[in-house]
Parts: sequence; structure tokens; C-alpha cells
Amino acid sequence: MTMLWLYIAISCYLLFSAVFLIDKHLLAGPIGNPRVLVFYVGMLGVFGLLLIPFGLLQNPGIAVLGLALAAGAVRVWATYLYFSALRKCEVSRVTTAIGATQPIFSFLLALALSGGQASLDYWELAAFTLLFIGSVVIVSEKSFLTFTTARLSLAASFLFSLSFILSKLVYNQQPFLSGFVLMGFGSFLFSLSFLLFADVRKTLLGLLSPKARDKSSRSAALFLLNQFLGASAFILQNYAIFLAPLAFVAVINALAGVQYAFLFVLTIIISTYFPRIIKEKITPAIVGQKLIAIAFILAGLYIIAIK
Repeated sequence: MTMLWLYIAISCYLLFSAVFLIDKHLLAGPIGNPRVLVFYVGMLGVFGLLLIPFGLLQNPGIAVLGLALAAGAVRVWATYLYFSALRKCEVSRVTTAIGATQPIFSFLLALALSGGQASLDYWELAAFTLLFIGSVVIVSEKSFLTFTTARLSLAASFLFSLSFILSKLVYNQQPFLSGFVLMGFGSFLFSLSFLLFADVRKTLLGLLSPKARDKSSRSAALFLLNQFLGASAFILQNYAIFLAPLAFVAVINALAGVQYAFLFVLTIIISTYFPRIIKEKITPAIVGQKLIAIAFILAGLYIIAIK
């Protein structure tokens, strides 16, 4: 049972691989505006309040409530930055750049917020060094990311890490379902702020026309499927965070290495046989570079596993 969080985390990243590819497709066509997509995603957090009548929401107190709302809001903002980067660059590059740096951010944040108590030993630090090298290898390609996309990716990585650490602090003081619902409500409240953008309001009002409804209905099924997969992965990820010690929240981020291998294979298959859905530049040099980067990341994961 002590390693249950490990298997749950691996399962969630397998689901996230499919979610990332569908996100890229939605941003490339049916829902081209990152603000609109993150608004839709954030609004789903309100459905967690349906659990309140069943007595699953405990009184958190002002401090924990503030932490929960902040965790949900930070995650929405991180998701927006991620979608913005994803729209500008290839899915495997953006997700790898974000995922490979998240463990570093999570480790430093956990160390700072715990007053140095949530520390890792030398072997675990060596594992994180390998993860960092893997991220450097990924971004070493000249045309990998523009400055703007790199900035968005790193900012998203930091905010995702912060949301995970805040989530763990909430779970330290709340049962899983209660903490999860409170953070979902925080995401919902913050997503409402995107209504301040004129393009979001214009898109939502445009959906009222018959032509727009017919067009949107064709992508609605794909969006809902993606949200179901994403919600399932997100719940599994949060449950892994709930079970794991604070210091190992960074390890949960690091386990995204299994996602890269799966995502890498999927993007090659789809780019080769279904280029209209997702098309990524694939050359022997790029394949070799990504394999080397993944090897560094998996080596870091191996050290964590055996320790």
C-alpha cells in the first residue's frame, strides 16, 4: 500500500498522453482560442459541488479554504499558459519542456514551504539532475521553442508545480473528496474572470446562433470525451498527491517520463497516418534527440524507483 501512489501516478500519465493530443487538435481547429478552452475546462469544477448534499464536504476553516481556492485558481492560470504554448508549438515539445522542469520547481517549492523538512537524499537529487539534463537536451534544438513559447512553458511549469504543492497542503488537512471539491470550486471561480476578455464573450454569444450550434455540436463529443479522460487523469493524479509524502510530490511530477515515451509513439503514429489531425516534424535527428532526452528522464525515474 505504501507504493500505491506510484502506480496511480503512472496510470494518470498514460491518460494524460491522450488528453494532450486531443488538446492540440482542439486548439488547432474546433476551439482555437486558449482562453475559451480553459474557460470551458475551469467551469467544470462547479460540478464537484453536487457532492455537498451527500455530506462529503467538511468545514475547512478560513485558512484551508483560502489554500484550496488558491490551488484551484493557480491551476487554471497554469492551464491557460500551457494551452497558449501548445497552440504555438508541437505538443511533444511543450509537454516535455513543462513536465521535465516541473519536478525541479516542485522540489524547491516543497523544500521552501516545509522549512527544509521535505528534503531528498543524494540519490534522489541525482535523479532530478538527470531529469533536468533531459529537459536541456529536449530544448537544445535550434528551432525548438521561440522565446515567447519557452517563457509560457516555464511559467506554466512553475504554476502547475505550485498548484500541486498547495494541493498537498490542503490534503494534509482535508479528506480527499472534500479537498478536491474545494479546489475545483476555486478553479470555477477563477475561470469566471476569463469572461472579462471580449473574445471569450464573443465566442460564447456566437454559440447561440443555429449555424454555430451545428458546427460546435460536431466537436462537442470530442471535447466531452477529452474532459472525461482529463478529469479521470486529474483525479488519479490528485489521489496520488493525497497518498504520497510532501517531498514526493516532485517525484509524482517526475513520473511524467512514462508519459513522454507513450506520447512520443502516439505522435509518430498520428503524424504518419493521420497528418490532418496532428502533424509534427519528424526526422531521424529529431527522433534521436527525443530518445536521448527520454533516456535521461527514464534514468532519473529508475533511480527514484530503486530507492
